[in-house]
Amino acid sequence: MKKLILSVFSVASLAFVTNAVTYMRVKTDDGQIVRYDVSHVTEVDFEDDAYGVSVSGNIGGYAYVDLGLKSGHKWATCNIGADKYYEVGSHFAWGETAPEDTTLADCYSWGQYKWGDYYDLTKYVTMPSWGPVDNRTKLLPVDDVASQNCGEEWRMPTVEQQKELIDGCDWKFVENINNTGVSGMYGVSKCNQNTIFLPMTGYRWRKGLSVPACGWYWSSELNKADNGTAYLMKITSDEFTSMYQGRHDGMVVRPVLLNEDEIDKDTSDD
Repeated sequence: MKKLILSVFSVASLAFVTNAVTYMRVKTDDGQIVRYDVSHVTEVDFEDDAYGVSVSGNIGGYAYVDLGLKSGHKWATCNIGADKYYEVGSHFAWGETAPEDTTLADCYSWGQYKWGDYYDLTKYVTMPSWGPVDNRTKLLPVDDVASQNCGEEWRMPTVEQQKELIDGCDWKFVENINNTGVSGMYGVSKCNQNTIFLPMTGYRWRKGLSVPACGWYWSSELNKADNGTAYLMKITSDEFTSMYQGRHDGMVVRPVLLNEDEIDKDTSDD
């Protein structure tokens, strides 16, 4: 939330505006100045967000928060496709880098999935019963929606990175955070007190969007015991759970920022 600086007179003086003073000038912290005709200003309130969300920096146009995690990894402040911390963002099938066309009756189904059909997969396969084996168990950058949309420094998180995020913060379920109408889990770093918010998102499947009572966040890891599924982090009002779901279903993605020495790893698609 932008803080307002009353540059001409204070709130208290509003009650004593005379005819000689016509405008109130408000300067915001990005340097913009807005003028108001005081004859139309009936009340001025100052409201602080009850739950502030930290921003530590910006890489490639995407803001991140440093939660002081041992690995050094930093997390995006928004889901991919979202502009604000509380927005759901876009839903992606696992290994796809663009949302599917929701006007299609069979969107987010095996019939539309980029990497093949059930038991007939063309990539990320460890078991012959699922298709030609390539033994890839983690998404390559070319198939990673975070890398393709946000830049090479960004990735979809691994299961371990999601667990580190969960363990590194104290979490509280917040309903209607800062009067946005959105519920989710609000985390405060155990190390540096920086904060992060993970909204409830629902997930997309061939019958539409599920009720957003839970959050479903993809990881970058395949389920080696069931190649038709991949791992994700599920959020409820009570807990976090690592589980797996069909690769063709649409989940949201919260990117993680790689350390500098990790960026050039696993960049090939051979």
